[in-house]
Amino acid sequence: MRFTTLLFAGIISLASCKKNTTPNIEEPIANNQSISWIKSFGGTNFDFYNAAIQTSAGDYVVAGSSRSTDGDLTGARVSYDVWITRINVNGGKVWSKAYGDNSDEYVTSIVQTSDGGYFIVYYSGFPLLPVGGTPNYAWGLKTDADGNLLWKKQLSTSNDAQPFSVILTGDGNMLVSGFAFYEGSRKGWVSKINNNGDKVWEKHFGGDAEDIFNGAVRSADGGFVLTGYTKSANGDMENNKGHYDGWILKTDANGNKLWSKSFGGSSEDNLSKIVATSDGGYMAIGSSKSNNGDIGSNKGGFDAWIIKVDGNGNKQWVKTYGGGNEEYMTGLVPAPGGGFAVGGYTNSHTGDVSRTSGDYGGWLFKIDNNGNKTSASTYGGPGDEVLYSLSSTQDGYIIAGTTYSSSNGYDGWLVKVGQF
Repeated sequence: MRFTTLLFAGIISLASCKKNTTPNIEEPIANNQSISWIKSFGGTNFDFYNAAIQTSAGDYVVAGSSRSTDGDLTGARVSYDVWITRINVNGGKVWSKAYGDNSDEYVTSIVQTSDGGYFIVYYSGFPLLPVGGTPNYAWGLKTDADGNLLWKKQLSTSNDAQPFSVILTGDGNMLVSGFAFYEGSRKGWVSKINNNGDKVWEKHFGGDAEDIFNGAVRSADGGFVLTGYTKSANGDMENNKGHYDGWILKTDANGNKLWSKSFGGSSEDNLSKIVATSDGGYMAIGSSKSNNGDIGSNKGGFDAWIIKVDGNGNKQWVKTYGGGNEEYMTGLVPAPGGGFAVGGYTNSHTGDVSRTSGDYGGWLFKIDNNGNKTSASTYGGPGDEVLYSLSSTQDGYIIAGTTYSSSNGYDGWLVKVGQF
């Protein structure tokens, strides 16, 4: 199973679910907490937001993919195109832009660069490709502060590559990570590029199976810590506990491996986001189907999975949260006042997920520094809302994803949440 394809494959499978109302503040969402506003943008076709950031000016820029040619989108397109929207502090649209060619283009991550513009990573191809299928190509696209295209470049020479994360490196450059087909298999791929999109260095890590990076964070010593999942039991992997395992790897500032660790049980386990902690360690989140090995319990289907490691990658503790159905975790950020906020989406109604109705809904909960859940809220109506991105803001959080309405299909979905 390709965990990274869940973002797109999962939402296509949800298209049969119907919703008769669009969530808004006047009709409160069951169990919601601290909502400032809820907005949706798009046209009459399929529109998804997959990444959101608060800009240095305090408003928001959201990136995703769209097939619409009306509503908030203009211009003709024959496939999914890169889509960027700037939103003011009250959720009003400032501008909306789309860029694309004749292939499907799927946005995965965005950062604001030091010149005030934006850098977006995406891939062209199809998200459910098997190894050896129609090519996937990794791309980067740079705009100015007003969303005008400056350049776009292919980031890997592999014809089977997808980038899933981009972060700033602190020296004016950027670090892109994902996977690329290299020496016979899909390897974890990481590349440092400059502000013009030129490669500074590139590295591949993994074994002879499938190894993918989903997220990255800078370390205090100038290196990088990457997380994702692995199916390998050789090469850069110490062992494999069964099927897919969560993966954490640390490099120095030049991309040279310092250590590599895998965690999991006998079923399917993945890690999607990682943050540095104040004690010099790291915390990662993902989803797990195991109930043995490094996983203490499972409540049914995929559960939210949180793991804390020290600065050398040694496991300190593990927590799982969930209900009887599925939980897919896609966001992890430090919380104001301490602890962390974890975001994703769920269709459970039991266990740790308190919902009375609905299909998939956004799920946001807070944990303390030991991983104990301290508060939680779900977001969504009786149909489908999927939380793909969670970012900290000056006064809370911004959720980005997609929502289904019976009139407009899937639209880009934003929820501004205060502290709770």
